[in-house]
Order: sequence, then C-alpha cells, then structure tokens
Amino acid sequence: YIEYIKYYKFKLIKYNTYILEDLINIIPFLGNINSPSKIGEDLENTFSKEETILDLKEKLEKILKEFGKRIIIIIDDIDRLMPEEIKQIFQLVKSLCDFPNIIYILSFDKQYVITSLNANKLYDSEEFIEKIIQIPIEIPEISKNNMKNIFIENLKRILDKQHINFEQNEIEIIFNYCYPFFKNIRFIKRFLNTLN
Repeated sequence: YIEYIKYYKFKLIKYNTYILEDLINIIPFLGNINSPSKIGEDLENTFSKEETILDLKEKLEKILKEFGKRIIIIIDDIDRLMPEEIKQIFQLVKSLCDFPNIIYILSFDKQYVITSLNANKLYDSEEFIEKIIQIPIEIPEISKNNMKNIFIENLKRILDKQHINFEQNEIEIIFNYCYPFFKNIRFIKRFLNTLN
C-alpha cells in the first residue's frame, strides 16, 4: 500500500482520479478471487476519461455497495515513515474513508505520529488524528517482567542449540544489563537474532 502511494507521488487531491480509477478496476478482480462476479463487467466500455472526480466517486460507491463484501486495508508501521509521508498517509485515508464497505486499520505509535504531524505545522495534530481514527485501540506497553520472560525463553533456546549451559540467574543478569537498550519486543528479537 505504501508503495502504491509512493507510485502516485502522493497526489492527494480529494478523491484523486488515479486512486479512484485503480479502485474501480481492482474491486471486480477481488470478487473473482472466491467466486465469479459480474460487478464491473461492462465498466471498461462505460468508463470515460472525461468523467469528473465526483462521477468516479459515485461510480465507485455504487460498485462497492454491489460488491457486498468488506475490504480491509491495513497500513502498518506508519511511525516508521518520514513526517511528510505520515501527514500524506492520514490525508489519503481521510479523503477515502467514507466509501462503503472499506475499513482501514492503521498501526502506529500515537505519540511519534503526533510529534511528526506537529512538525508539519498542523494546528492540532491530536484532534486531526481523532477525526480520522473512529475506533482507537491503544495497546499498553509491555511490562519489564513480560519482556524478561520472552528474553529468557528465547535466549535459553539459542543456548540449548549450542549446548551452552547458563544458570537462570546468569541469564537474568544478562537481561538486566541489556534491558535499558530494549525499547520494545522488536529490539529483543533483533538482539537475539544477531546473537543466534
């Protein structure tokens, strides 16, 4: 999805013609994955480049309603993007979010995204996000104890493969030494993969 957006160089005019054209062409194909779909069979014959963006929007809304299935679009790791790209992703979702049967799942570190949007001088970044995200699900930070259990379990597996014996308290010492560098599970996995 990110590559798709980069391909169009973030042309984010509301109801962008390119995006609408592609969605119109993709949806009938999705119907053919599980069962034949007649949606959009004569679309190629009736589709005209002279159509306005609003015409395309209406056509797409009709196709989505007739399609009868929900399309879930997942955009993960938004917080790994550059501030300008983060802003553009949210603008894109905002401009396309009112289509029927399309659900967006956005995954990101809220505080990082707010900071990035503030860098783009949006008036109230948190309010901007709240207008787009209808059902926020906040995942609590993992506890130190849970991180330690994951670390110990996986480190033991690595050591066992190498036939290396460490006592439990020795592994805990290693964890306590490394813990300040573990911001999240990803850091633990990267450390253990490198060690392995």
